[in-house]
Amino acid sequence: MYELAKLFHLIAVLLWTTAMLGGCALLLAAKAEGRVRAALPVLRPYYLRSGGVGLIAVWAFGLLVATLGGWLTAPWLGAKMAVVFLLSGVHGALSAQIRRAAEDPGYTITPRITGLTVALAAGLVLVLTLVIFKPF
Repeated sequence: MYELAKLFHLIAVLLWTTAMLGGCALLLAAKAEGRVRAALPVLRPYYLRSGGVGLIAVWAFGLLVATLGGWLTAPWLGAKMAVVFLLSGVHGALSAQIRRAAEDPGYTITPRITGLTVALAAGLVLVLTLVIFKPF
């Protein structure tokens, strides 16, 4: 059961993170070049489905893996969950930007999109570091 839960957790992580990285790339491209904006309404449903489902599955299977592995009280897991909580907020901010840009052609994509992209990358590296090395 543990191995199966871990497999589904990793699949969910890949689904969620690729959706977020794709959303960042799409917004950065749309900000730089107007023609890309036309793709936003088409790609928004993919982002909502894959990103939203991935986010829910990451939390569900992640908590299941932590429970089955007996790690709920591990300090590294608490730190990882805090980072994933912040990444969930990044997902929400990206989702809002994609929705606004897709619905309103005159909407100006926030300059913070670059910062959100950096926060996403840093968060992913931090989560991987915590999971692999379990430093505390």
